[in-house]
Amino acid sequence: MKLIKKLKEKFAFSMKKNKGKPKKKKTKKSVTKSKPKKSKNKNKRGKIKNQLIALVLILTLIPISTIAFVNYYYQTKNVKENMENSNLALAKSLSNEVDTYINTFFNVLDTLAATHDFRNMERYELIRSLNLTVTKIDQIKVLYVFDKNGQEVASTRNRSDKLNVSSEDWFNKALEGQKTISNSFIDDVTKLPGVIIATPMENILGEKIGVIAAKIGLNEISELVSENKVGKTGVSYIVDKTGIVIGHPNFKEKVMERYNAKEKGLEGVLQSLKGETSVSTYNNENGTSVIGAYTQVPSTGWGVIIEQNTSEVKEAQIKNLYRNIGIVAIVIVLVIIVTSIASRVFTKTVRDLAKAANTIKTGDLTVRVEEKAKNEIGELQKAFNQMIDALYMIIFNLKDAITDIKDSSKYLTESANLTVQSSEEISGIVEEVANGTEMQLENVEEATNMVDMMSGRVKSVEEGTKGILKATNEAANIVKESSKDIDNTKEIMYSIEKTVKKSADQISTLSEHVDEIGKIVSFIEEISQQTNLLALNAAIEAARAGEHGKGFTVVAEEVRQLAEQTSNASSDIVNIVNKIQDEMKLVTKSMNTGIDEVNKGSQIIGSTTESFNRILTETDQVVETVEKFTTIVDELLEEMSRIEKAISQVGAVSQQTASGIQTILASTEEQQSAVNQINEYAVRLNEMASQLNSLIVGFKIE
Repeated sequence: MKLIKKLKEKFAFSMKKNKGKPKKKKTKKSVTKSKPKKSKNKNKRGKIKNQLIALVLILTLIPISTIAFVNYYYQTKNVKENMENSNLALAKSLSNEVDTYINTFFNVLDTLAATHDFRNMERYELIRSLNLTVTKIDQIKVLYVFDKNGQEVASTRNRSDKLNVSSEDWFNKALEGQKTISNSFIDDVTKLPGVIIATPMENILGEKIGVIAAKIGLNEISELVSENKVGKTGVSYIVDKTGIVIGHPNFKEKVMERYNAKEKGLEGVLQSLKGETSVSTYNNENGTSVIGAYTQVPSTGWGVIIEQNTSEVKEAQIKNLYRNIGIVAIVIVLVIIVTSIASRVFTKTVRDLAKAANTIKTGDLTVRVEEKAKNEIGELQKAFNQMIDALYMIIFNLKDAITDIKDSSKYLTESANLTVQSSEEISGIVEEVANGTEMQLENVEEATNMVDMMSGRVKSVEEGTKGILKATNEAANIVKESSKDIDNTKEIMYSIEKTVKKSADQISTLSEHVDEIGKIVSFIEEISQQTNLLALNAAIEAARAGEHGKGFTVVAEEVRQLAEQTSNASSDIVNIVNKIQDEMKLVTKSMNTGIDEVNKGSQIIGSTTESFNRILTETDQVVETVEKFTTIVDELLEEMSRIEKAISQVGAVSQQTASGIQTILASTEEQQSAVNQINEYAVRLNEMASQLNSLIVGFKIE
């Protein structure tokens, strides 16, 4: 008991000591911005930057090169087509401009022809209107009015000779109602190329009365052609229906010299004069391969041709190639610059983290990195600091834990030793309980034997009582039937007296046996109380043993319950025995009374027969008393049966108690073995704490 009390005090002291420890405050320090020490791996540091630039370049070059290649491919493929479409569109545009240019003059002629003066062919008014028109429109060099015979009626030539153009094709077509234009020519007056356009004149009735014509200069067409510059080598020119060039940038050599392109067999000229509108590749008059776009002026039948050397296609392709290469080069330079700047920032952060990691490697956990970036790098810096904080707390708590482990292992060793001593004491107590239980079993066996003997004797009493009852009945019958011979009556009375005495002796003996049963039952009750007390003590000791005494506590509780059952059964037996003793006293008293009455009857029979009635009365009382005694004996047999069952239960309880005590002994031995193992583990735990302490000595947390 003292050892258990001492063990409790040790554990209470250990818990108070651990709870009372003050928490140490941790301190932090940031990474100083001092210059990093020169490392032998400087080239390896810079390698991250180069690798990052190379990676970004590769990731950029692949798509940009692909785009540039595809762009160059389609540009090269489409440059000729684009050039052809562009030149054809330009040729159509030039054709429309020339057509508009000529139709403007036709509109002037139509306007004049529709006036009243022209319808009436009044010469004076005609000349005045013609001169006024020529003055206003510079491109119209001369205006003519011819009658339907081709004779000049009026003009702005200011010459006396009159022209007759009846043989001219353009006049005849105009007289037929068509708007016509002549072939080109060099004007004698202006020495410049020109054409004559003509439209019919009608009177009020719609009859053809003549033709109005205008000589138009074509130098403006050459200017229009010159304005439409095509590329570096491109040239635009216009030919009349005969193939003579009437508009060309090289005005002097081509227009003034009346160059006939049709005769040279140029494909563009031939196709345009046929009314074709298309693009083709052919050789020009110099034998140079050109892309020719051609079309026809609707109102005149002239051909509009635009030619451009095919060499410009290759130049455009090369230009596209250089442009794509330039774009790729610019992108590469920009990528290198941007990546270099970004990698410099990134590698600086990595170097700071590496420096902090090297510091941590030496055991210094007070280092921290600055959290500046607002991106994933900032999250990395924050996570790095959190990792250091976590490591700091682990080492800090580990130091406290090692100290606690050492103290706990020390107290655990002492507690294990105390537990071993306590277990030995418990084993001694259990052995005493086992010895007491064995004695209890022996006493129970003796009580069982006594009860068996008492049961046999009670049965004998029952048989004797039945005999008494039978004899008493016979005596009563004899008295009732007749009063025979008094001698016979005396003999019967003597027999009754003898039997009653014998019954009294048997009842006295039975009373003594009942007293012995009471003593045995009292002894069993004392044993049960002692067993209950021992079980209670064992439960207290098991509770003090803690976790290892749980099994012992269960067994002790079972022993206590069995002891209580035994005590209760013993109490029941005592009560029954007391009842039997009370009944026995009554029976004894009745028997003594019977003996006295028999003696009196014997004396009275000898003196007088008058006492016969009194004897009869007394005999009836004896019958009633014997019947009561018989009932009491029956009840005694029943109670003895119960006593026998109770003693059997006590025996079973004692056997269970013995079995439980054996279990307690086995549990105690196992507890001692477990405590020895705990002692060994405590020693090993102390050694591990020492080893762990030697590992964390190198860490700096303050």
